[in-house]
Amino acid sequence: SLSDLIKLWEAAQGFELDTYGLEERCLRQSLYTGDFPAPMEKIFESYVNNLGKDAVILAYISQMAHLYLVKDAVVEAFLFHKIAGLMRQGKTLNRVCRLAFLKWCGNAGASGEDWELAGPVLEELVREGSYFAFFQSFPLKIQEKYMFHERVVVEYRTTPEAKVYINYLPIGSAAYVECEMRQMYDGIFAKDFLVFFEESIPYYIKEETDGEYKVTESGRIQRQGLAADGEGGRLAMIDDMMAAWQMKDEAALLKLLEAYGRMDELVKREFTLL
Repeated sequence: SLSDLIKLWEAAQGFELDTYGLEERCLRQSLYTGDFPAPMEKIFESYVNNLGKDAVILAYISQMAHLYLVKDAVVEAFLFHKIAGLMRQGKTLNRVCRLAFLKWCGNAGASGEDWELAGPVLEELVREGSYFAFFQSFPLKIQEKYMFHERVVVEYRTTPEAKVYINYLPIGSAAYVECEMRQMYDGIFAKDFLVFFEESIPYYIKEETDGEYKVTESGRIQRQGLAADGEGGRLAMIDDMMAAWQMKDEAALLKLLEAYGRMDELVKREFTLL
């Protein structure tokens, strides 16, 4: 069994024996059974350091990346450092490895070098309109660079076969709007919203299974805090105006309205719709 193999590996480590073959057996057994006990991470690290086979290494990385992305499994930093190393070498990695590395960058306080590697992955996702809830854990400068700092992502997890719909009540509307949530990756469904300061948008989610619908979640879509737009963009100005209105600061509101009007005129004058 896998547990017996792990005990044998641990004993062999104590006698400083060659454990390469045993490590590969452990990894293959783990991948076959889908069982990944804690000692497997040390076994994997040793196998990598012993110049293990690329196919086995990539298979293990992919499986752990999947568990990290879908199940929020605890994964040692060594695995993500290995992914970073492969990316620096120009290796083509599958989608789950790239997504997991991106998520880890937001959770682990990644270095500037790590973000340089993650940047093209994030750019590709934003370009295709794929947003995950973990984007909101990224540093503000990263969110601003890729222009999603004013978005809130509603994420929902279920079986990949399900169809998921979100119904939400737009501000000022009396009727709910329904749209199908996109499956971003293996059972992770998401929908992003542009939300202003102190807006609270009611929503509920329903699943369709075998032609039957069931409401499974409800809540409100809100953004925490004001938009932090260092360049004074129009959305940030709208947030500031709403905040001034809430605080009954008429002087600040008037000043912001004038600035917004000047910006609006500038945009109309400089940019023309094709």
